Amino acid sequence: MPLPVLNEEQQAVFEKLSALSSSGKAGCALLQGVTGSGKTSVYIHLIQQQLSRGKSSILLVPEIALTPQMLRTFSNHFGDEVAVLHSSLSLGERYDEWKRIRSGRAHLVIGTRSAVFAPVQDLGILIIDEEQEETYRSENAPRYHARDVAKYICSKAGCTLLLGSATPELVSRYQAQIGRYAYFRLDKRYNAQKLPSVRIVDMKRELREGNGGCISSVLAQELQKNLDAGEQSILFLNRRGTNKLISCGDCGFTYKCPRCSVSLTYHSLNRRLLCHYCGYSRRVDDACPEPRIPSRRDAARSAAAVSNTWAPAPSLSWKSCKLSFRGGRSFAWTQILWRLSAPMRSSSIGFGKRTPPFLWVHRWLPRA
Repeated sequence: MPLPVLNEEQQAVFEKLSALSSSGKAGCALLQGVTGSGKTSVYIHLIQQQLSRGKSSILLVPEIALTPQMLRTFSNHFGDEVAVLHSSLSLGERYDEWKRIRSGRAHLVIGTRSAVFAPVQDLGILIIDEEQEETYRSENAPRYHARDVAKYICSKAGCTLLLGSATPELVSRYQAQIGRYAYFRLDKRYNAQKLPSVRIVDMKRELREGNGGCISSVLAQELQKNLDAGEQSILFLNRRGTNKLISCGDCGFTYKCPRCSVSLTYHSLNRRLLCHYCGYSRRVDDACPEPRIPSRRDAARSAAAVSNTWAPAPSLSWKSCKLSFRGGRSFAWTQILWRLSAPMRSSSIGFGKRTPPFLWVHRWLPRA
């Protein structure tokens, strides 16, 4: 497949980054581009340039859910040169990919933070996409940040580290501001597409006006407009589970994971408590474990809380619409996210979760 055509802004950024990566010196660059500006197209051209020089490249993505999308895009251009590394692969699959990389049969590695340790031969460029994401920081031993490891690797290999983001981490933005990082911007979307409008709603004001629910009056109006027009709406929540914890209203007892010492999340679908760190699970007691004290569930805001707060907006006619709840990090949900743009047949309100988000967006998808 031919390489994507770059517009003037992309071409200018590519030429500057190309000169930086061709210098033979270790360096770090920050590419800040608005969503849809075509940062991936710039990545493709930079990687193609390194391959033409006989060098290898590493591309890190923040989560496994994005790996199939990136793998599909880059495989169309580079074919068998691409290897993928992440924790969802079986031990045998990871070993096979590791051997391909070590032997030099694969010159482009795509994966999550652990892919930074890939045994590439003659590294030419290392790219960290969405560099602001917390998933690049390992919470388990050995604890490390993929960006810090990448800096060390690039300094030893004498190559360029490219950080890409629409909303860079404050530290990276400051390093670029003081001149330690080369700084490049993509301020326009590809093909001059308009950015979606974003509205910030003050929920404290909503509370003062008598709306104590999770749905603001503005969002309620927009959802009603979509339902009346036969269109669909998707709400992204910032976490999984029905309640973030269960606590006793009398004694304050909360369930904690015996391995991780964090509060267990309540899932109403199977009525179980789950630790999202290690996977520990147990059923909920009918009464507080403390003697003669009844159990009470904390009214945490969640998907269930959202579904139960239609009452503050009695004018909404949502009884006939379908509610669809999706969550977690499974590959099934990955495919759902990938096919969001596909036509949907009936009016529905979908609740989904992408972790970890840096922006909450209410996206209105027209009916096909």
